[in-house]
Amino acid sequence: MNTLEHRSIIYAALALLCAMVAPVIGVAAVSWSFLQMVVVIELTYWFGQPARQRSAGLSIK
Repeated sequence: MNTLEHRSIIYAALALLCAMVAPVIGVAAVSWSFLQMVVVIELTYWFGQPARQRSAGLSIK
């Protein structure tokens, strides 16, 4: 399983939780919360990986 598959599973679980909470707190609030969680997950993924993976063509000396 690669990282894209892992993140897809996490996003599916978050979407399911948000769908279950939507009738209680409202669709707009749930949509905004889901968007914030996705942004945090993606930023964590992109800034958390080693520099050599981010810049495949650049060498660090």
